[in-house]
Amino acid sequence: MSNFLSRMLDQGAGDLDAVAFQRRKDDIAMRLRFDSDRDRLSGWLETLTEHRDSAVELLRLALNEPRFDRSAMERVHEQILAKMAADAKNPEKVAAETWHSIAFPGHPYGRSVIGTQQSVKAISARDLSKYHRRILARNGLKVVAVGDIDVVTLKPLLDKVFGALPSEQQLIPLENVTVSSNAKVTVVKMPVAQSVVLLGLQGIRRADSDFTTADVINHIFGGDTDFSRLWTEVRAKRGLAYSAFSRLNADSKIPTLTTTVGTRNNNVAKVINLIREEMRHMARDGVSAGDLANAKDYLTGSFPLNFNTNANTADMLLRIQEQKLGIDYVNTRNAKIEAVSLVDIKRVAARLLNVDALQIVVVGDPDKSELSTD
Repeated sequence: MSNFLSRMLDQGAGDLDAVAFQRRKDDIAMRLRFDSDRDRLSGWLETLTEHRDSAVELLRLALNEPRFDRSAMERVHEQILAKMAADAKNPEKVAAETWHSIAFPGHPYGRSVIGTQQSVKAISARDLSKYHRRILARNGLKVVAVGDIDVVTLKPLLDKVFGALPSEQQLIPLENVTVSSNAKVTVVKMPVAQSVVLLGLQGIRRADSDFTTADVINHIFGGDTDFSRLWTEVRAKRGLAYSAFSRLNADSKIPTLTTTVGTRNNNVAKVINLIREEMRHMARDGVSAGDLANAKDYLTGSFPLNFNTNANTADMLLRIQEQKLGIDYVNTRNAKIEAVSLVDIKRVAARLLNVDALQIVVVGDPDKSELSTD
């Protein structure tokens, strides 16, 4: 429902049908986008200062007076079905959806964000209208503005756009859940020369005192750089994949550590065993002083790149709000990374890198007889 709504908000609002709304956007060179994922519905607006008032009015209409016209709904419905068909042929998409269904069985996190053909076909304009009134409210709102604007100018614009929304969201309670620890290897057959392998574990929450250390561990283990353990062992030494990387996801209410690699079908078992061994090695022995120093230099030195464009700055400021990092985070973040010790690394690696709980999904055509959960 949320995904469908995010695609409909700019498909006509107020007195403007979808064509007129899009034409008005183009006339003022305005960019407007809405997205939905497992945890949030988000919007993004970019406008020239000279057209700011007109752009804000279109945003107000989109959020407060969406039309849900039949013709627009039919078009968006077909777009969603087309995306489903494309995703079903995309090994990375299939791996991600399958992994979530196995990691969170019977939980909303285990379901597809985009839905199924049956669930999407069942959504009506009335359903979207009811969901819109239930979900778009002021109490769950986070706003970031970056660029040629100040607080005095921004305040009345926020009142104009969001002031008429309901005060309280009507959210369905979400049951707490952790990644299933019943380790298994799941193979989804797909006729491709290269398999996508996705390995995942329970992560560490952003508010956890061990998160910064876990972030450093993830960078050393599989951060998207040329000196991570995965890149070195899987690609540089053995040439088994073009890329291999890990991600510590703290944006979600359910944190995860995932590793993704693409490799030829006949190398799948070898790559999985290499990744397991690197995890065991770090969990048992930690890392070297040189590895830790390199990680600190990279993580602290690259941090300013999060602010090199208006869009990147807005994204970082939104994360600071959503994750409740505090207004001083920009000034304190690097010091926390510098404070991570080798003792911290060894302790948290043993907590985080639990190979025996790995949920592994392979999408491709590997030899199943060579795969095991060990």
